[in-house]
Amino acid sequence: MVRLTGDIDAQTPEGLEKAFKYVQSFVDRNIADIEKAAPSLKGQMAGLIGASLFLNSGGGDIEAAMKAGEIARAYT
Repeated sequence: MVRLTGDIDAQTPEGLEKAFKYVQSFVDRNIADIEKAAPSLKGQMAGLIGASLFLNSGGGDIEAAMKAGEIARAYT
């Protein structure tokens, strides 16, 4: 899970993408470990395991929020 709390500003999209990349690398490693332990599940885990976003913001920079939304859609 990626948690975004506070006002959205120009640095939010970059920080959000870094967080999603970190989570994605963790998810990818876990999928590889599961598929190694249970080869019959190969190719089936990617749809079951993924990132989610928890957003708690009062607002902020609309352009940065739109970029952050595009990034979130790409990873969730």
